[in-house]
Amino acid sequence: QKDWKIPPCISNWKNAKGYTIPLDKRLSADGRQLQDVAVNDKFAALSEDLYLSERKAREEIKIRNDMVRQRKVREEEIREQQLRDLAAQARQQRAELATEAAVDGESSRDAEDRRKRMEVLSERQREIERDQRLELAGKKGKRGREEDRDISERIALGQVAQPTSQE
Repeated sequence: QKDWKIPPCISNWKNAKGYTIPLDKRLSADGRQLQDVAVNDKFAALSEDLYLSERKAREEIKIRNDMVRQRKVREEEIREQQLRDLAAQARQQRAELATEAAVDGESSRDAEDRRKRMEVLSERQREIERDQRLELAGKKGKRGREEDRDISERIALGQVAQPTSQE
């Protein structure tokens, strides 16, 4: 008798009298469970291919980011070396000027006054450089903040997320 039972017609769109209809009755009315579910084997192959391509893309992105980071580190080292060389050259020139001035027949009192002025000047210069370094260390630039953002944060802020390209 169960095989011959026909479920009453229940619409998914109209419920004129407003009755509460249990889900199992609603599902039995549409006849979906009468058909066997057949999943194609190609779905598994598709999901596997998607997984592999995603993993490969992640590895490529990681390698590319590592290369960019290494290049930035190298450029920074080169720039720092150039600045060090420039500073050494400036120190050498300053020392040469100081020795030349003392040799030009300057009295010991004038030499002492000049040395004190140079000390005050160099102390003031060190303080200015120190303040500048502290400012740069404490302040993170706008570009730095933007680069550190996650994709979800960029989307939430309405910024354009950079598309990933496969090369």
